[in-house]
Formats: sequence, structure tokens, C-alpha cells
Amino acid sequence: RYIKDKNKEITDKENDEYRRTAIAVSWSGLMRNEEHYKGKIVHLSGQVVQNQNEFGGKVLMLADGNGDAPVIVKMEKKVIAGDEIHIYGKFLKLDTYASISGAAVEAPVIEVNE
Repeated sequence: RYIKDKNKEITDKENDEYRRTAIAVSWSGLMRNEEHYKGKIVHLSGQVVQNQNEFGGKVLMLADGNGDAPVIVKMEKKVIAGDEIHIYGKFLKLDTYASISGAAVEAPVIEVNE
């Protein structure tokens, strides 16, 4: 198992260090404290309840025990509704996307290096 950086493969030891140093944060924590987490490696988890392609990434609707929370995840890995996932990646910003119903929704953007 490894995370692929743009120019190199990261070893299991480096991957473990990456995950160990990630800041566990809730969706609401990212929404309320954008500047505090911007550019930092964060960890979110939940069950995928919806998956929509947007921004060259995926908009995942995660059920995290506190309701459904949209997260824009820039990654290649295929996920489907019902998957329990852990997201480790760099928090980039808050952005707005159009939901399936056409409503504008604000969500955190996380870049995952796979």
C-alpha cells in the first residue's frame, strides 16, 4: 500500500507517518475554521451516501454520525454509495458546487495523493 506523490512513490513507512500526522477533524470543523486548516493534512471518515463527479474530482456525501456532509475530494479511487472510507489529504479551501438538484452547496475541498 502506498500513496503516490506526483513525482515519486511513498513507502509504507512514509505513508504511516503521513497518516499519523494528519489532523482528525469533522466536516463542521473545516467549515467553521477554513483558515486554521488550510494547507494542512486532515483526516475525515464516514459512509459514502452519494458520489457525484465535479471539479475534476468527486463530491462525496458522507454520513458521519452528525448528518450528511458534502466533501469535494480530488482523487482517482473509485468509491460507491455504502463504502466506509477514511480520507487523508491536504485541505485546500471551501468551494461551491451545484448539487444534483441544482442548488449551490459549499463544501471543503481535499486533495488526496493516491
